Amino acid sequence: MDTDLLGLHGATVLVAGVGPGLGTSIARAFAQSGAHVVVAARRQESIQHALDAIAGDGGRASGLRADVTAAADRSRIVGDLADRGLDVLVYNASATGSSAGVADASLDEWRDLAEINVWSPIALVQETLPLLRRSQRAAVVMVSAMTTRMVSAPGRGGYAITKAALNQAVRTLAFELGPERIRVNAVLPGWMDTPLVQEWRADPARSAHVDRALADIPLGAIPHPDEVAGAAVFLASRLSASVTGELLDTNGGQYMRG
Repeated sequence: MDTDLLGLHGATVLVAGVGPGLGTSIARAFAQSGAHVVVAARRQESIQHALDAIAGDGGRASGLRADVTAAADRSRIVGDLADRGLDVLVYNASATGSSAGVADASLDEWRDLAEINVWSPIALVQETLPLLRRSQRAAVVMVSAMTTRMVSAPGRGGYAITKAALNQAVRTLAFELGPERIRVNAVLPGWMDTPLVQEWRADPARSAHVDRALADIPLGAIPHPDEVAGAAVFLASRLSASVTGELLDTNGGQYMRG
């Protein structure tokens, strides 16, 4: 009997952009699947948080302090992975920007958003391609957002536009890298039950906003980051071996494609 249903045992997974929420959940989920996880983040405390969580599960992980928007740091990540190799790249780094509407938005700020939400993930794919090409189970998973599906949050234009560009990058990369058996997909989370959302629930001024979102979710619960992480693992696993170019909504049904 095959005990490695996901085909990830012994794989090397890079999770770029690890924070205390979804990034740590994704790293933990891959480690629980038998992979060795390399977590990369700008802040050492974010790295340590993820490493401690993985160690608590008995998983295997290592950390790299790096800014994925910096070319030198991306090259250093690839250099550190050269001997180990790379099977799965997960890009979770993200920036939301200010709440200014289009009329008052700073286009320089939007350019900064594009740097982390669009150009850096593409650049990291480019630089890790030599390693992914050596793998027999190469996969890339990007973390996009439900806001690309529906225009419902004033002042989120820069974030939505740059994440929409990331969606198209996923499809383009999937098309171009498909002949090399490198799969590229994305998860699109909406609301997530993070510490911030829990703070909002406890705040009378903001709790109604959370209640309205919850009322729009058919499954009746705001998804936990661990649940979104499970979708990311699925897209990197052999259970989705014929899936590429997919934008997988992970929002409890708040948005459903027609």
